[in-house]
Amino acid sequence: MRPFLRFAAVALSAGALLLAGSAAPSAPAAAAGTRSGTLHVVTRAGTLDGTYSISDVVTGTSARVARMKFVFDPHGQTLDLMSGTAGGRSSICVEKSNGDYCDHAYLVQDSNTEAHADVYLDASDPATTYEAYVALRFSLGGRTGFWFYDPDPLEFKVKRQTKARVTAERSGSSVVVSGGLSRAVPLLRQTEVGFRPYPGADVVLTFDPEGDAPAVSKATVTTSAAGTFSRKLAYPGPGRWIAAFAGNSAYAPSGVLASGRPAPAPEPAKTVRYTDYGVTASLKTVATNVTVTGSDEVKMRVDIRGSADTDWLSIEAREICAVSRVGRYDWRCSTARKVSSNHAYAVFPFSSFDPASVYDLAVAGKFTLSGWGKIDFPASSGVASFKVSKKTRLTTALSDTSARTGQKVWVSGSLKVPTLKSDSTNPSGFHALPYEPVRIWFDPSGSADPVLKAKITTDSKGAYAKSFTARTSGSWIVRYAGDETQFLTSSSDRKWMSAG
Repeated sequence: MRPFLRFAAVALSAGALLLAGSAAPSAPAAAAGTRSGTLHVVTRAGTLDGTYSISDVVTGTSARVARMKFVFDPHGQTLDLMSGTAGGRSSICVEKSNGDYCDHAYLVQDSNTEAHADVYLDASDPATTYEAYVALRFSLGGRTGFWFYDPDPLEFKVKRQTKARVTAERSGSSVVVSGGLSRAVPLLRQTEVGFRPYPGADVVLTFDPEGDAPAVSKATVTTSAAGTFSRKLAYPGPGRWIAAFAGNSAYAPSGVLASGRPAPAPEPAKTVRYTDYGVTASLKTVATNVTVTGSDEVKMRVDIRGSADTDWLSIEAREICAVSRVGRYDWRCSTARKVSSNHAYAVFPFSSFDPASVYDLAVAGKFTLSGWGKIDFPASSGVASFKVSKKTRLTTALSDTSARTGQKVWVSGSLKVPTLKSDSTNPSGFHALPYEPVRIWFDPSGSADPVLKAKITTDSKGAYAKSFTARTSGSWIVRYAGDETQFLTSSSDRKWMSAG
């Protein structure tokens, strides 16, 4: 079955709609956009067979997960993928085709026959073909030291999301069909992700008449430098107009939603356990969510504590590292400082330069077991995660704070977010937030409740403006709800106006 796409559409007599249509033919694989491989390993303990697969991903503003799934047949034996042992960890290595850098994702064993490995992706990652190499280290039937490596990678494609919008306005025997196309792109040295206009793209305008007649392609337009289009055409009768971008090697067709699994929520406190040498050891990691409010640094402490079902345990932590899911090149490590035999910590500074994102922690080190020797920590990555948000700043101004009744008053301002304080073009440490929704309320003097007056969107420079007629004294309130997907907090501002 082919998947369904959603295109931008508009009825001549109504507002914007979405229309379902069929996608391009599926890829020659087990399922559309999915590639698979097999393994067959003969060991002195028995045979391990299995399959593994990974699917194409469409990225947007939120981190998505490209998951490689594994299904094993250990032929009645107990399978242990040996995650966290000194023998090595089963993993996949993902890199861009012909790339020189590889991202490791360690396997998580879900059962004796199933496992998975997750790779985080969003529009800050290149839109291209990726290669995933599989390397397994495992024990079978209690016997250790087995491995499997596939030199032939599975390829999967990563494209970025696009959105089309369309309106139609009839004038006699003609109709003007207008709209625009936007695309998910990395921003600010790949530390942010957002939708921005897509210039120079071909958009097909199709008319779907009322009744049983089929939809007919009417024109192909090319978006302007501002990502917009407008075409005057003959009025075809009642029905709806559809705007569709067909996609290309880097961008998905318009209306295709971001795919891949949603990234898991942060876990600021997490305990990982592992049994070795007959001892069950645990590593607890505790972090704190962070909010950056300006250009000053905010420091956050990460604590790790080891414990075991024996009294003879201490930890030797070398360093703790944090990796952002957005702009994943943004990572840093901090030396672990020992507090006691089983307690260590590290401090991380965050500023306006750092991505607003979820950060995943990794801990490097070993347990020391008196009389037994040393074993690796139960997990060198995926031990905990935390969120770094940014506090937005909303400003509001009135064209006249003392207006006559019936006079036009402009409510205007800007929406900004902390950014590079070292950026010479932004010495204040803030930059504009374009294309974000804000709401304008009026709170009249007295006991009456505030009234919503307008829903508008900031322009390309993060500014907004709207005119109203002054009726009575009160406060103009502008609110931005924030965006959890981009880890931006809410903000508001109000200004008093006298009218009479």
